[in-house]
Amino acid sequence: MGLRVEVGLKPHLFDARGARVKRQILHAFPQLTTLGQIFCFDIYHIAAEDLKREWIEEAFCDPVIQDIAIGTLLRTESGWYIEVGFKPGVTDNVGHSARYALELISGSTVNVYSARGYLLQGDLERDTAQAIADECLANPLIHTLKVLRYPECGTIEPSIPTVTGLHEPVVEELSLDLTDDALLRLSQERTLALNLNEMKTIIGYMKDPETLQR
Repeated sequence: MGLRVEVGLKPHLFDARGARVKRQILHAFPQLTTLGQIFCFDIYHIAAEDLKREWIEEAFCDPVIQDIAIGTLLRTESGWYIEVGFKPGVTDNVGHSARYALELISGSTVNVYSARGYLLQGDLERDTAQAIADECLANPLIHTLKVLRYPECGTIEPSIPTVTGLHEPVVEELSLDLTDDALLRLSQERTLALNLNEMKTIIGYMKDPETLQR
């Protein structure tokens, strides 16, 4: 199952990141008047359950300015909780760094996956919270989204992204002895993003005697 770790600023500290996110949301939704304070969190999903708490705290939390929750929610204020993580296979640089930090402390190699958490306060409907998440907080091409009512949602389960599909590369031979229209159609259908001159440059290179001798 794994562990879910939530790290955020101590309650008495000003959340500058949350204030910046709120400005971005209000710029995108200028008619929104019921949005309250926004709290931001760093989330780590760890593909292990047998790690000592002190290892996790040392790796992910600055105790001077941050609080940490492992397997539970960090805050109890009501609002909409939005968690933005990476889809399986997408590069997660923060997760890689977190894995390295945990390995240095614990001596164990454990996969760690990062996410960002946002607690939106205010009188907001679910559709509004979902629209904010879609428009301002996530890119649907690379991100996964959770939109939950907080704290009624209770504990949030760890999300370990796993690549399940297998892709077998296929090599094809294509004739480039085509008309101009056919070359442009080939570029479009194969998502090559090449114009006609670029396609003809490739043809010239492939027909060059020096190229054929290699």
